Amino acid sequence: MRLFVPFAALMLSVLLPAVAFADDVPAPVPAPAPEGAAAPPADPVPPVAPPAAPQPADPAPAPAAAPALEPDPAKLPTPPTDAPDAVAAAHIMIAFKFDPSAQPGGPEPLPGVTRTREEAQTLAGQVLAEARAKGADFAALARKYSDDKMSAERGGQVGKLERNGVPPMIGRAVFGMEIGQVSDLVETPVAFHIFTRLVLEEISAAHILLMYKGSMRAPESVTRTKEEALKLLQEIATRLKAGEKFADLARQFSDCPSKEQGGNLGVFGRGSMVPEFEKAVFGLKVDDVSDIVETPFGYHVIMRLATPKSVYASHILLMYKGSMRAPETITRSKEDARRQIDELLKRLQGGEDFAKVAGEISDCPSKAQGGDLGKFGPGQMTPEFEKAAFALEPGQVSGVVETPFGFHIIKRTK
Repeated sequence: MRLFVPFAALMLSVLLPAVAFADDVPAPVPAPAPEGAAAPPADPVPPVAPPAAPQPADPAPAPAAAPALEPDPAKLPTPPTDAPDAVAAAHIMIAFKFDPSAQPGGPEPLPGVTRTREEAQTLAGQVLAEARAKGADFAALARKYSDDKMSAERGGQVGKLERNGVPPMIGRAVFGMEIGQVSDLVETPVAFHIFTRLVLEEISAAHILLMYKGSMRAPESVTRTKEEALKLLQEIATRLKAGEKFADLARQFSDCPSKEQGGNLGVFGRGSMVPEFEKAVFGLKVDDVSDIVETPFGYHVIMRLATPKSVYASHILLMYKGSMRAPETITRSKEDARRQIDELLKRLQGGEDFAKVAGEISDCPSKAQGGDLGKFGPGQMTPEFEKAAFALEPGQVSGVVETPFGFHIIKRTK
């Protein structure tokens, strides 16, 4: 489970709150954002794009009458030659109005949307035809038609999607086509979506964030003014130019939980960060430090890092009463959890299937995937978990690893 939650996951969880996501429950791993396991806090960490519900300003315009479109056969979805665990994608969302009382506990209608489901389906079909036409610009169509105004600003980009982290209907669409192709219509409880698969471009970076009173998600403990935050970060930037270490200053001054990792935000792709941050970091070369960047979260100084190697791993987590993010249903003591995890390790060493045991026993939502956490890089997991996972060879199983979330057994899968 990652604490650092990509914009894509946040956006999709807003659109599909009734769908269970891997990050919806406590779990074990990482460094800055909601539901996962690792370095505290529970709230998504700047500069991750905020999980505010998409706010359609005006209903998407109906396509104007135009000459017959010439379809581009290359844009029709075909099974991919690869089988990626993660892809980058963009979408166009055509929302519709519905009665929330018909879906107790389900999603809320998007504000400002008045079209019926049938009207939305008709419009989405027309937009799909445009998106699949020769010479079509998907990003321009997203900006023109999409009711997800947050992603529309970036041409519909929703960032990195992991195979085990999206609802099945979306997974089938984005993982079932090649780069540049356009999906069939995908219906969710609030809208029809059109997806296109993009090139997955990932980088790594660290930052120092200074929040101020009134900046987005600033805790009550932050009392400095906007002017004071800017002045202090200017002084920090001067110290960086004088040769002080970025990680040391991040640990000392940053208001982001990533400070515990020297400001390291791990690996992320386009569409994962707020636009101002993304534009700055993708414009840097490795080891370059940005000028001061302002986002809704405050002021940042960003350092582009070399993209580290990643690993694939699965784990079994046993939480205990009082461990980080343990739900009320967890009543075992720490001692009982340790005793049980030691017994599980013996079973695995005796030849039992890791995925089967994880599916039966683990307290992490990843149990639904046999404990599979997918791919992650340095800075995304708690230090104890990361150190153990990166020390394994593919196929190797760790001993018992303790983190604030409980006790883990980790298997490196790739």
